[in-house]
Amino acid sequence: MKNLKLLPILLLLLTFVVSSCDDTDDGMVDRLVRSEWETDLGKKDNKIGEPLYSVFTFNYNGTGVEYLYYYDDEFYDKIPYRWRLLHNEYFDAIELSYREGSEFLDEIRFGRNRMEAIHYYNRYDFERKREGMPIILDEVYPRQLFD
Repeated sequence: MKNLKLLPILLLLLTFVVSSCDDTDDGMVDRLVRSEWETDLGKKDNKIGEPLYSVFTFNYNGTGVEYLYYYDDEFYDKIPYRWRLLHNEYFDAIELSYREGSEFLDEIRFGRNRMEAIHYYNRYDFERKREGMPIILDEVYPRQLFD
């Protein structure tokens, strides 16, 4: 009988502990999906070598599109990809899987209206932590998720 009196208190404590846990994956996903992310990865168009900048979109279903633009804001191309979070006790990263291979964003840090990361063009460099390029992705064009 004494245990039955303690059960409601135990349930209340358990509810408080579970609800106060921070689920960082959900927070990161929500932050990625609610905006578009603009950056310069040093890409150039295939014909004349004109520099391009990228605008990334992320969707809740693990898909996304990289839109490429010339610096006068003229559209160049769009490249679909699949994305997923990679994490363990040492790092949080995002894998962007394109048709021709994967790119990675590592050491991700969110700030006000921006995300900082280290960009790797392939798995080999990502796994060995070499040839990474520090980038800043600006949060732009808040997305209309329910068009």
